[in-house]
Amino acid sequence: MAYVPEPMQLGLGVNDLAAYLARELDRVSAALEMTEAYSVLEYTVAPARPRDFMLAATTAVNWDPGAGPGVYVYISGAWKHISRLPTELIFRASIGTDQVIAAGATTKLQMNTETFDPAAKYDAVTNYRFLPGIAGKYQINAKVALTGVVLDANYVLVLNKNGVVHSDTLWVAPLAAAGFQGVMLSDTVELDGNDYLELALTNNAGSSVTVESGANVSFWSGHQSS
Repeated sequence: MAYVPEPMQLGLGVNDLAAYLARELDRVSAALEMTEAYSVLEYTVAPARPRDFMLAATTAVNWDPGAGPGVYVYISGAWKHISRLPTELIFRASIGTDQVIAAGATTKLQMNTETFDPAAKYDAVTNYRFLPGIAGKYQINAKVALTGVVLDANYVLVLNKNGVVHSDTLWVAPLAAAGFQGVMLSDTVELDGNDYLELALTNNAGSSVTVESGANVSFWSGHQSS
């Protein structure tokens, strides 16, 4: 809102002049407030005096109005999320060291080597999980290469959501110990702001199996699709 002064009549008396100046000061003040309200400034704490239609950007590190990082508008006493920050919610990670899965065990896969993770939403150090922090649908793809498999034994690649099986791929070994043999999984998962995903392998054979390491050998990836 730009300030345009109201034309002043010539010959105004003292009282009329005072009234005119008061009106103009009010209009200047309103114009300044509107300019501030529609400026998309980044905030690390909640604005002290929000007004309807005020815009605010946040990374959600110190102040999260409710839906993670992005741009919010203040309407009727609440902050409404209207757009995301440009950082893309996408990751890819692989196993950096061969991982042995014991016979009869279901074990979380230690995908500890990131290929990319621009929004820093993947934990490659402790939990080996993807926690995007923003509600939406996410496309997940995974592939592992196994060695030491047993003929006709089954192995299950598992995608867990909050520690519970969301989907899996059951694979029966057609050959015994014949080099790398791959198991793949692909699914779309709906997450809220607190949900997380992990990958595991169930070894239903009578002996251990090895998940081979390598960025192009055993890996998984994910991105927000909507």
